[in-house]
Amino acid sequence: SDISLRWNLSSDISRERIFGIGSIITESSAVVTEDLRRTNHILNSIISASPHAIISVDASRNVRIWNPAAEKMFGWTSEEVVGGRVPFVTDGQRRESDDFNKGALEGETFTNYEIQRARRDGTVLDLLVSAAPTYDDKERTDGLLTVATDVSGHKNLERQLLRTQRLESVGSLASGIA
Repeated sequence: SDISLRWNLSSDISRERIFGIGSIITESSAVVTEDLRRTNHILNSIISASPHAIISVDASRNVRIWNPAAEKMFGWTSEEVVGGRVPFVTDGQRRESDDFNKGALEGETFTNYEIQRARRDGTVLDLLVSAAPTYDDKERTDGLLTVATDVSGHKNLERQLLRTQRLESVGSLASGIA
């Protein structure tokens, strides 16, 4: 079996010392490392290519991931958002958002939860949101991942259909009276 040694070196100039930590890398650990690297690249590709907004926040609710679809959907760039709170939750929505986040941080998973949020320009979006907790290396919940789908177009069509049905009912009622 192939074994190699990896050195991590650092120095303390004030004490005129160099410190080194050697790690034994076996063929099997190199394979695991390569598998993890490949999986990480695949997951990053999925997040980047997704047509749905994918947002990850830590336990303090600071944004860790804000994908290109989130930028397009909400109007804020990842540079503006990552490291801070999600910008689309208004003061009036804070309690509902906190309850939702608290559930996910306690291990609850949500699928197709209907909410409304506003874009940067103030346009209200109808969203279907799914969320699940994320975990650290010790299997403790350290945040949550949310996937949001804009269903505003579908909701508008639904409202138009209901309005048309009501008008047809009124028309039928009026013709029956006449």
